[in-house]
Amino acid sequence: MCSEPSDAMIKTYVSSSLPSNDDLDDHSAMLKVVHDVTAPSEWDDVMRSKLPVMVLFTNKRCGVKCESVRNILSRLDLIFEDTVKFYTVNTDEQRFIPPYYEIDVYSLPTSVVYKDGWEMERVIDEDDPSLLEKLARKYI
Repeated sequence: MCSEPSDAMIKTYVSSSLPSNDDLDDHSAMLKVVHDVTAPSEWDDVMRSKLPVMVLFTNKRCGVKCESVRNILSRLDLIFEDTVKFYTVNTDEQRFIPPYYEIDVYSLPTSVVYKDGWEMERVIDEDDPSLLEKLARKYI
């Protein structure tokens, strides 16, 4: 298929301009994923955090709006890397958390900031990145 010299040149040029696996590793290291709380012990760890935490309560029916907030929290996790932690709780899969810990979640998405195990503030149905950033910054 590369029998002509010009074909070999094209193949060499195209393959050299593609990103290598090393490039992909660099980008994936920068991308952080907001941690999903999937067990009671994990929720206890969240509440014992020495850092403020922002928790997004969501479920599958919430759809695009909750996914938008999750993406915002992923970006904020990069900004507040060592000062605020970010988590999500799927209220369908983790039904134990809201009632056991007396957390009232009536509308989704709900983002709650906790500090030293205490609820500090919450925003409901909000996907404004600047507002969520200000909320996180407020409790540093």
